This record gives sequence, C-alpha cells and structure tokens, in this order.
Amino acid sequence: MKFIILFDGGYIMKRNNKNGKIIFYIAHIELPDINALAHRVLANCIALREAGYKPILIGYSRDKSTSTNIEDTHFVVNGFDCYNIPYPISNMDWVKDAVEYKKMNKFIKGYFDEGVHSIVCCSIGSTNFYGLMRMAKKHGIHMVSDTEDWFDEFMGNIIRRTYKKLDEEVYVKVLKPRIKNVITISSFLYDYYTKEHNCNCLIVPSLTVSTDKRFQNLPDYKYDGTLRYVYSGNPGFKGSKDRVDWCVEAFAKNAPSHAIFDIFGITKEDFARLYPDKTEYAEDERIKFHGFCDNKICLEAIARADFSIFARMITQATLAGFPTKFSECLTMGVPSVTTPTSDLASYIVNGVNGYISE
Repeated sequence: MKFIILFDGGYIMKRNNKNGKIIFYIAHIELPDINALAHRVLANCIALREAGYKPILIGYSRDKSTSTNIEDTHFVVNGFDCYNIPYPISNMDWVKDAVEYKKMNKFIKGYFDEGVHSIVCCSIGSTNFYGLMRMAKKHGIHMVSDTEDWFDEFMGNIIRRTYKKLDEEVYVKVLKPRIKNVITISSFLYDYYTKEHNCNCLIVPSLTVSTDKRFQNLPDYKYDGTLRYVYSGNPGFKGSKDRVDWCVEAFAKNAPSHAIFDIFGITKEDFARLYPDKTEYAEDERIKFHGFCDNKICLEAIARADFSIFARMITQATLAGFPTKFSECLTMGVPSVTTPTSDLASYIVNGVNGYISE
C-alpha cells in the first residue's frame, strides 16, 4: 500500500489495485440479450473469467422502476454479477447520464479491498469515461477502452445529434488515445489507434460462446424441402447499418420457388417507408416480415435456416465494426451470405462456412 503526501500535510491512500482480479466492464448494454453489444460484452467477460479474472458488469435498463442506486440493481447473468443504471430517454436524462461516473466511482471503490485490476468501458460517453479515467489513475487501476464502432448517423433532435457528435469526437480523438489501452473489434480500428495514436491494441472480433444459455435447447436443422434464408438484426438509422433492401431485391429476383426469406427486426411497413422504391420486391409472398422479436425466437429461426443473409455498404462505419450475427451463425453451424465489409473476408471461406458477395 502506498501513501502520497499532499500539500496541506495530510495523506491520501493510493491503492495499487493492479494485482487484483476484479475487472469492471461498463458499457451501454441492455442485459442479458437486448442489444448486440450485450452479447459481445458477455462473451468477452467469459474469456476474461477463463483467464482467471472476475468480471463485474454495469449496463443500462429501460425499466422505469430501475433504482438510481447501482448496488440495489444486482442480478446474475451467466454467473456474472451485473448491475444497471437507468437508461436515459429525455434530454434531461442524457444530461444526468453524463455524470453517472460519480456513482460508478463510488461503487467501484467498494471493491478496493478485494482488488480492482481494470476498468473496461464501451460506449459510455466522454464525460463518464473521463471521470472514470481520473479515478483509475489516482488509484493505480488499468483503464481500457473496448472500441466496437466508428462515427455513425446519430438519432434524435438537432440538439441531441450535435451533442452526440461532439461527445464522440472527444471520446475517440482525445480520451481513448490518452489511456493507450484499446480493444478493437476490427483491423480498421486497430490500424487507426496504432498508427494514428500509437496505442497498445488488441483485435477481438465479436465473439460467441457455445456454452452461452442463448444457444441451449435450440431446434435441430432438418431439411424439409424448403430452402430457408433468415435476416435478423437492426438495419440502423435509415438503413445505415444493414441493407435489407439489397437482400430483399436479390431474393425476389433470384431465389428458387421453394425458398423463403424470414426477416426479423423490421416490419413490412417500416421497409416500405425506408425503401419506397423497393416495395414491389417486398410483395413477394415468399418473403415474410416478422418485425422486432425476442432474441430467442430469432436464434431458433436461424438454427432452422440454411443460410443467414445480410449486406452492408462499404463505409468507415461498416469497416470499423464487426457483425455479431456472423459469429452467432458460426456458433450454430449456419453459413452466412454477406458482403466483404469489416474483416469478414478473413473469416469466410466461400463454399465452406459461407459466401462473400460483391
């Protein structure tokens, strides 16, 4: 244990926590499986646990009854102690969320006696990140950024979009390079942080674990004379993430008569609104829109399918990310038909575990 003398002659304890085994993983996740980021974080935490560490997760909840006291929100997912912070909805909520680091710092300090090795943060905003940075430096704790995306289109009114844009600029270009420790999801981000900012980086694509409870008790694949394609996901703001319209058009034009295409995550009405020039293809009776569904339902549909299909434009955002849906399909033994974005071409062997389309 170390002591630092202050100017007024008093003392402040500086604990060297780096030898501890606790790793706090703080991210804008909705546990256990509401968003794709939650799947990534849980898989990373399983890897950390197998390496001998004790991950503790702090995420967000949209449940209006969520307590503002972190310690009162305890629940367990896959054997991990998990906690929640109320998800910001209104503009005032977002203002309050910007200083949640004060509660996080207090909560983390409660584990100092046991020993905190690291704090890993993902998509928590620049002010919260900076507040945790200061506390980590003061108490000898490693600070790590898990970076899984790049600048994208931001939703909300002009005030919220402007704030998020500025916040992301500070987060990406100022704060992350200062801590130097960055987990990246793709080679694009690895190159950016190593070449532009000389950071200590590691590439960890979206992982899935076969022992995850989400993959238990899924139906077995059985060919019944129907060729099944499935898309499951969130197309993103105005289709900025997944180009479902490309998939719908390609299927309508080329799929054989005994094929069907199940689409989860978007309704037929939403599709028509986003892609009015492609509505004729969506009228194909072999294409079925299911809208937003529980993750378990989506996984069951994929398990029964012959192929998972998704497509993305080649942009900085799609090159920087990595599709969790691809990792999930590999875990279930379902090949993917997709486009060569991110590092997918490094993992897909045509005709073996999927197909890359130009």
